[in-house]
Amino acid sequence: KPRSTMASAAVAASLDRNAQTGDLVVFNQRCDALVRWLPTAAACVYRKYGLSNTGRGFFDHVGVVYRNPATDVPWVLESRLGSVRMTPFEDRILSCPDDSLEVVIRRLRVPKGLDRGGLASAFVTALALKPVSGSLYSAPVVEAERRVQNLPMTTTRGALGSDGDYQRRSVAFVVAFYRALGILTSREGAEPRAVDGFSSFAFEDELRRHGARLEPDIHVLQMPR
Repeated sequence: KPRSTMASAAVAASLDRNAQTGDLVVFNQRCDALVRWLPTAAACVYRKYGLSNTGRGFFDHVGVVYRNPATDVPWVLESRLGSVRMTPFEDRILSCPDDSLEVVIRRLRVPKGLDRGGLASAFVTALALKPVSGSLYSAPVVEAERRVQNLPMTTTRGALGSDGDYQRRSVAFVVAFYRALGILTSREGAEPRAVDGFSSFAFEDELRRHGARLEPDIHVLQMPR
């Protein structure tokens, strides 16, 4: 398996201390880590290697950081293969070499005075996450979508990615999370439009209109050349 000293315990601990709610963790997933879901694994292989590509630079999954304001502990929230998963940030970073070829972090900057911790906590509480094997999981995404309908944001069917492919669903979840923070709206410009190999997002222009922005990539794991 490709490994990288960048995904070390020291690096993970440093990132953990600085991770803030809304930061993105963007993954170039290993196709062999998806073999339990054969259609998804097959789509991954086709998209990354079907045209004699190397698989490098093809980011196809994204999670978002939630730093619990009550405990000051950061977690990674992901809409992944039918459910929402929340994993301690440091644990998720250390596990990256097992399921990803490359990982980058993009820091979120928000307007001064925005209570992102409180707003994000309301979103996470609405998901009603339950503990499973050291991580926290929600009910299936379709059920989680119904739970967030009462939050002060505009959501629609598929708002957490239940009706998308394996790339689109994770981006849709981030859009819903950012709507809960009030830095995206339901306008068309905020809709998730994942493209093959994304590491930037269609909603970045609208973030800037709300006084927020995503910083450039910080590489956590890089596949060997």
